[in-house]
Amino acid sequence: MIISFRESRKHLEAFDFKRLFTEELGWGRSSGRPVPIEADGATYRLAPIAELGGMVVYQCESQTDGAIPPANVRKKIDKRVSDLAFEHIIIFVDAARMKAVWQWVKRGTGQSARARQHTYTKGQPGDSLLQKLAGIAFQIDQLDEEGKVAVSVVAGKVAKAFDVDRVTKRFYTEFKSQHDAMAKFIKGVDAATERAWYALVMLNRLMFIRHYWK
Repeated sequence: MIISFRESRKHLEAFDFKRLFTEELGWGRSSGRPVPIEADGATYRLAPIAELGGMVVYQCESQTDGAIPPANVRKKIDKRVSDLAFEHIIIFVDAARMKAVWQWVKRGTGQSARARQHTYTKGQPGDSLLQKLAGIAFQIDQLDEEGKVAVSVVAGKVAKAFDVDRVTKRFYTEFKSQHDAMAKFIKGVDAATERAWYALVMLNRLMFIRHYWK
């Protein structure tokens, strides 16, 4: 789905993630109430800010020191949240509203859970995060007659958007293929290393133009 990057960026920069999901990504408001969770001597408040198909987005803030917890504590919090909503995303936010860690955990049969994270710091353009969020946006015509969507569909889109390892590997495989093909078409440059460099420059410029042409 094509989202408004201008409006989405405004909500991202303002740390207004509820409006980002409900107004730009097509998710519904969550009817759940904030819940306190204790981990390693600190208390965290998890507020459900959006929901779709049974998948819930939580915003987590420390009530103890206002800091984003380290990775090992985030893992403990995620396990507790799984009892509330098995499919979920947690956005860890600091009290100063300067940093947020978006976390989705990949779970597979016979595999250990692996966290996929994206850190956003206030002042950054946030383009890479917005690209991921565009992948989990929904339109009305993607819902059924009752305005609902299966949790498997939502979870599948989230996995595709946030499973960075798989996406990154596929990207570089395809990039190398296109780079090698372009290098073969370059004429007037004898050295193979120079043709490879020229092809790399051209592909980078094309990706830059494609990104800002939207």
